[in-house]
Amino acid sequence: SDTMANDTQSSIILLFAVICFFTAFYVSNKKSIDTGLELRMPPSTIQRFRDNNNLKFLPPNRDGADLSLPSQMAGNTSTVILEPTMGHHRRHMDAVFSVTEGIELNALALFVTTLRKSGFIGDIVFSASPREKMAPGVYEFFQHYSKAGVVIYENVIEGEKYVLEHPSTNSTKVYLKGLYGDSMTRKSFEDPRKNRHIGVAKFELYWVWSTRYDSNIKILLIDANDTYFQQFGINGIGSGMACPHKKTWDLHLYEEPTKRKGNKPLDIKNIENQTMIPIAYSKEVLNIIATYPVLIPSSTHGDQVAIETYLRAMVKQFDHTQCADMFCEWAFHNYLYYFGVLQGAPGIDHIIVIRHESGGSVTSLGRSEPILKKKNGNYNASLVYNKMRGHNPSWAVHQYSQNEILKSRVDGIAADIVRHLNYEQIEDAFHDFSPMDISSPLLSVIIQPSMGSHRGGKDAIFAIGNNVELNVLTLFLMSIRNKGYDGDIVLSMPRRNAMKEGVFDFLQSHTDNGLVVYEGVLLIKDHDSSKSYLSGMYGIEGNTSVTNDPRPARSWKVARFELFWAWSRNYEEGSTILLLDAGNYRLKKNTFEACPTKLGLHFFRENGSKQNAADIVRQLVGKTVARKLRKSHALSADTVFGNQYLIEKYLRDMVQIFDEIACYEERCGLVAHNYLWYYVYSLIPPGVSADRYTSKLKAKTIVSKIE
Repeated sequence: SDTMANDTQSSIILLFAVICFFTAFYVSNKKSIDTGLELRMPPSTIQRFRDNNNLKFLPPNRDGADLSLPSQMAGNTSTVILEPTMGHHRRHMDAVFSVTEGIELNALALFVTTLRKSGFIGDIVFSASPREKMAPGVYEFFQHYSKAGVVIYENVIEGEKYVLEHPSTNSTKVYLKGLYGDSMTRKSFEDPRKNRHIGVAKFELYWVWSTRYDSNIKILLIDANDTYFQQFGINGIGSGMACPHKKTWDLHLYEEPTKRKGNKPLDIKNIENQTMIPIAYSKEVLNIIATYPVLIPSSTHGDQVAIETYLRAMVKQFDHTQCADMFCEWAFHNYLYYFGVLQGAPGIDHIIVIRHESGGSVTSLGRSEPILKKKNGNYNASLVYNKMRGHNPSWAVHQYSQNEILKSRVDGIAADIVRHLNYEQIEDAFHDFSPMDISSPLLSVIIQPSMGSHRGGKDAIFAIGNNVELNVLTLFLMSIRNKGYDGDIVLSMPRRNAMKEGVFDFLQSHTDNGLVVYEGVLLIKDHDSSKSYLSGMYGIEGNTSVTNDPRPARSWKVARFELFWAWSRNYEEGSTILLLDAGNYRLKKNTFEACPTKLGLHFFRENGSKQNAADIVRQLVGKTVARKLRKSHALSADTVFGNQYLIEKYLRDMVQIFDEIACYEERCGLVAHNYLWYYVYSLIPPGVSADRYTSKLKAKTIVSKIE
């Protein structure tokens, strides 16, 4: 019986091990590349140890009840008054935060340029020294890039003796200037906290910045001075804009890299002085977590809500411990995780700890050896690979200077970037063509709907309903609502006296249900669909006069793209938009339910078309060039689906092509659409924020033609 019992026990243990293995395998493969594996030690175990031993100096409460706003220490009337010196925050965009006091131009240009080349389209937010103390070329770099999504806070971090040239030294203490002021008078308050190392102080500044963004976006906190990004890196931090309806908030933490045998994580006890835990807390606290992996505070990312909560917790740790020296932030960061503070804090639903070798969005080299891509026996300096994710390239490479070979080659890349800086080109690339450019720069879009109103945070379907019959319109709208879609449906209709019988009354009855109607904007001359124009679309803001359509009479199938562009500006960057023809299609599938990690733009093949792409683009690129597309599918210009950020860009690109080739006939929409995909979008490598791609499916998978 003992043998049977032992066999049974062994079987249970084996079964449990198998289940654990496959569960870990499933989790690590199911989640996106930036998730990783959670640490082995449940914080609840440590929490029980803490409760049973009555340890002192272990605030705050695990439910986050005392995670007050950092601004409250400045007084009951205090509020955040700090504003950027250059650039401006875009609330709906993802963001990267970093402190760059004392940074050299090469390191700064490497960080920003490679981040943009990786496909990141969000804000890049920096603190910086006063301009007169910046390294040569840095101020000019900031000045130009502030017009291209970079936000600079100048002279906020002040040293005790104005010694910020070497902010990594332990002797340098700083304070923060102008963060808070009176909520009524806006008069600035002094920093309510004692001077502390810049590594500690920056988390309060990051907290201020985090409040400038919407809840669904994603934020990365990282050191700019020792980081670069890879163009073919997997995922990045994803794009919060791609999912404006997300209701759960994730926080991603990273283990400290190591060179230990078997790639075992570095224990906290092995760098006791660096983590400062005995000084910030006590030796008892250190003993509790001594055998657990060190977590690094210099590369953290997550959803805005989770990041904002984490930053409040970091500031609260300083307030409780008054640990102001270098590496105190390491103590705070590790304590917050291991003692369960973050797990119970409101706004953090999941904490994902990326093991050093599990391949997260950020690869911190530190004490470890990177895997570099080999080609003909030579290392490629710009590609560092994750070791446990199928050797995929990392997105961000942090602490690259720790590897001499890699540092030498990356430094060469940085020098080359600086040599070829072209500020004029940078600004032009960021400020793209606008359909209003053809006329006065003072023009603005002034059209307003005659029925309903746009709900900017919702998804939207845009369609043209000229001459549509009541039964067709009813089927179109009901097919959408019956699929569970609850976003806006925006329609262009003729003037009400020209609508088909019963259409006006039907539209009026649905305006409380997300229907938005524009009457008489897209007008057709003499019943000729090739001679349409946009009425009352542009004007000078604040002026009652309306500017005539600056473009020639054109097919309504060309003019609609400009009208759709004007509508798209009423929605947030992450909203999803479907472009349709209300007179011909009904919705078969609700494509708005998914929550992707990136912004997407979907093109679809023509339904039943015998044309190939070469037939369509030949007139634009010539017969010889077009020949390469003889086996490529023709793409439909009647069905386009994607996030607002990319849809708005696509619509601008379409109008620009019409203007450049002076093509305004019906076929021109199909020509421009196919040209954009095959000669522009398909050539752009996948980015970490956005993907432009064509679906392998035909448009009839989501819509079908109304016969």
